[in-house]
Amino acid sequence: MRAENLRRPVAVLFFVAVASTATGVPRAAPTDPDRMVKEVERIVAAVASAPDLSRKRIEGILGASLSPVPSRPNGPPDAHDLAATLADGPFARVELREAEPWQKRSILVLEVRGGVELPLQRFSAEHLGQMQDVNAHIPPEGTVTYSAGEPPLRTLFQFHAKRRTLRSVAVHLDVTPTVRRPSADH
Repeated sequence: MRAENLRRPVAVLFFVAVASTATGVPRAAPTDPDRMVKEVERIVAAVASAPDLSRKRIEGILGASLSPVPSRPNGPPDAHDLAATLADGPFARVELREAEPWQKRSILVLEVRGGVELPLQRFSAEHLGQMQDVNAHIPPEGTVTYSAGEPPLRTLFQFHAKRRTLRSVAVHLDVTPTVRRPSADH
């Protein structure tokens, strides 16, 4: 480089990228924990206020297309087990298990994106509910789970035990089975 180029002032701009969801609501970039926690709370509130955990409803809330995945290793895709990779926001992946007519619960699991640190202390106690479980046997460091809500709808926030950062969010919706479970004999 030439000496005169070294003396010129250089402007450096820092910015936080904000992506848009299908609904037009901005999603926080992974660099701002407070905005990411608010995004988690917004998504959880939208799911909790939905009348069901159907594929169509979850796709609308998350702006992602869910695809059938195998319910067991090396098995065929199952129409009631759905998943998607999310392009941005606090969550990297979503899994939805819609209740089949003989089942009593639909479950939605949102996995936190790698590199996104969402500390427990940034969440409001109102959103987290009560501490439900401490499990030292879940790798790599154990988990602490908080539970909010009462049946038929419960939201479970699972944190890494040592770091106290969010690992995943699961929403359980109890439904009334409409038929008996098919037996293996028939």
